[in-house]
Amino acid sequence: MTELAGIAEAAPRERVLYEGRPGLVALLSKNYFLTLVTIGIYRFFGRDAESAADAEAVTLMSKAGLDVAPFGAFFERLQAEHGDGDIPIPFLRTHPPSDQRAKLIEAAPAGGAQALTPAEWQDLKAICSAD
Repeated sequence: MTELAGIAEAAPRERVLYEGRPGLVALLSKNYFLTLVTIGIYRFFGRDAESAADAEAVTLMSKAGLDVAPFGAFFERLQAEHGDGDIPIPFLRTHPPSDQRAKLIEAAPAGGAQALTPAEWQDLKAICSAD
């Protein structure tokens, strides 16, 4: 339940931290070499933006008195199910490895409340699965 709070907190920050980079790729798309270099730079900063968003989510969840452990468990589960993802070349990945993200979150103070009660969680799942 609380892992959802972490994901919901991090996602908008990623958008802010990514802002402007896709336009740079489009600008340089006429030169294939520069496009590859730009995509590499974009991917690097994408990982930094993801890490910064995760850290901010942990900070805000902690300040709100929420347990951040489920947020870290999400990344552990993601790592177990998908490994390092579909892109075999780390340089081209947009996100940091899930195990690194989980370690960042595990370093946060433990304890806190759940973001939703069990009943609220069931209601949310029902809403999300409704047609």
